[in-house]
Amino acid sequence: MDPRGGGSRTELPSKFPTKCGTTPQLLGISDKNIYAYSHGYGCVGGSSIMVRYDLETNEWDCLFTGFWGHWTPGVVLYGDSYLLCFGTDHPTDRSSHTDIGVYVFDIRQRQWLEEPVKGLDGALPVLPDVEDKHLYLDSFLPCLFQIGTHRFALVWDQSLEEPDRCQLHCHKFTSDHTPCSSSSSSLQPSIVARLLSDGVLTIDIPPSRLLGCTIAM
Repeated sequence: MDPRGGGSRTELPSKFPTKCGTTPQLLGISDKNIYAYSHGYGCVGGSSIMVRYDLETNEWDCLFTGFWGHWTPGVVLYGDSYLLCFGTDHPTDRSSHTDIGVYVFDIRQRQWLEEPVKGLDGALPVLPDVEDKHLYLDSFLPCLFQIGTHRFALVWDQSLEEPDRCQLHCHKFTSDHTPCSSSSSSLQPSIVARLLSDGVLTIDIPPSRLLGCTIAM
């Protein structure tokens, strides 16, 4: 299915290049591109590679090599200028293992911004302190959805003791974008969140159906 609408695409994507790693995982979709990340060959200590798939040319492109953390699907903003997504670690600071947050990737400059989106400290999940993160984190990580012009929702589910019930956490916010206004390369644009609402809903649907629950809300 073409993510831009208009039905199915009959052509198959070009083969995923070996240099970009294996098993790409979705980060975001725009009208022009699909963004994903994968663990790459030759990356230090299990770091990852960000890739882009061009929907017009059917070609893969490596955008950034060597970043950290586990990431979930987010949103692409301002005409493929920025990618916002939730991560379990600071993407480029290896010493910051506990810096969870929504981080910003500057697509045009091909770099992660140093600071996460501000204003979401009270709207982030509490992740378990486990040694083998990749085995346990999937059910705790939120996804970021765009629900209007500059309006977003950070959503995740939490399993309950009853197997057919879960709690759905939803934090809605707007964003203020401050572009870089100086020619100095040391200054970066910033995105600040303004919380609109947050809540928890207990529903009689298994946690595995999170996406359907989100769409229904």
